[in-house]
Amino acid sequence: MKLLCLSDLHLRQNDVIQTIDNNNLSPFLQEVKSLIANENPDTIALTGDTVSPLQIRLLSSLLRIIVPDGIPMALTLGNHEFWGSTFEETLEKLKTQTETNRNLYFLDLIGGVEMSGANFVGGTLFFDGSMRYRDDQKITP
Repeated sequence: MKLLCLSDLHLRQNDVIQTIDNNNLSPFLQEVKSLIANENPDTIALTGDTVSPLQIRLLSSLLRIIVPDGIPMALTLGNHEFWGSTFEETLEKLKTQTETNRNLYFLDLIGGVEMSGANFVGGTLFFDGSMRYRDDQKITP
């Protein structure tokens, strides 16, 4: 199996919205799309910190534009996707996306999946619910 791992893309809001609304890829997203096409992987692992919490509902739509049909993806979220939301709220936003794209496997929801004879297991295991990003911030339940 040929696996391509993408991580910490940290896509800006304008890049995501322009791509979905106008199919106008930023230079960075065009580079990612070209990399995927050139490598022609059997599977892609996307390992978090891809979009901001406000854009989590757009993740599936964005991936349909930059990833060719038929390439399955195992995805986990990173801490970046959880800022300003509870763990449950973020996962709820993911659930709606699994119905529209059968090739996306959100490991934070299902825990694991077998693709091309390999097991993919994962999730945002470090998450403690606090999302403290400053040392002087209180940790909330």
